[in-house]
Amino acid sequence: TFYSNRSACYAALEQWPQALDDATQCVKLRPDWSKAYFRRALALLKVGKAVEGRAMTDAGLLLEPENRDLKELRKACIEPICRDFANASMIDYKMDAAPSEDFKLVMKGRPPKGPELNEKAFPQTQRTMMHVAVMMQHAKVVKDMIARGGDILKEDRMGLTALHFNALIQHDATAAAFGDRVSEQPMSSTHNATPQEMVEATAYCVQSPPVKVKVAKEDGKVEAMDSLTFLKHFGVWYQRSVQLTDEYLRCMFSSVLDEEGAELMADPRKNELTKLFKASKEEEALGLAFISKEVGYGVFALKPFKQGDYVCSYGGVL
Repeated sequence: TFYSNRSACYAALEQWPQALDDATQCVKLRPDWSKAYFRRALALLKVGKAVEGRAMTDAGLLLEPENRDLKELRKACIEPICRDFANASMIDYKMDAAPSEDFKLVMKGRPPKGPELNEKAFPQTQRTMMHVAVMMQHAKVVKDMIARGGDILKEDRMGLTALHFNALIQHDATAAAFGDRVSEQPMSSTHNATPQEMVEATAYCVQSPPVKVKVAKEDGKVEAMDSLTFLKHFGVWYQRSVQLTDEYLRCMFSSVLDEEGAELMADPRKNELTKLFKASKEEEALGLAFISKEVGYGVFALKPFKQGDYVCSYGGVL
């Protein structure tokens, strides 16, 4: 309660970094309290981390699904995310001439007049009119093009389909425009991820499916900790994979793979390792154990490994 109230006071003074610090402490101490997630989400939004703020509202809504304040704050977090993606799409128009006049219509939120919906794309990013319509949240245009045979599975140069962008933005009207096809789960050829996996990569403290980590504590007792227990004990979230932060997303939707990056993406070992990561039960292979007060905890193998075995993915390092 103390950290929650002080975070609220800092918020009233618009001292958002301090509000965020106290809200973070509040979540660590009371990870089962929805208001703690509200405080942290608001502060994250105000310091320019809307994606992470949205994730906090999702965590709070798991605890209290009908919380009106969290629902409204989630909408507020999505607004700057939508703006960022729309602005990223505008970069295409600044870097390259529009491939056709229909691209200009789509940019303005009007359906294309011509029959060629899928053939043309921006040279640099390889984004089609469907990509543009989704990134700029022109829901009516998306619906019109899908009805006329628009391709929602075509990838841009970063390996993302219109469905991947839709999953990252999470704009309700645009998602509804896909109709039943919004449930399709194409695999990105570069990120090796489906749209749903992209959503999960922005979920942060929400573990889906839930996992437990074996921890040998200072008293020698071993406990299999779920995410809330882990948070209470260590003061940090246990995350199975690299999370898509605001900074990562800005890089993702405005970048183009160079030749070296394209070569890396084509490496067949990458696909093999991705499959191992998705299928693995890493928490059965690794655990945490207390070493000393000076050192703290270490990561230990719970089974034998040999050269070339997949162990885990941490921070993008295998």
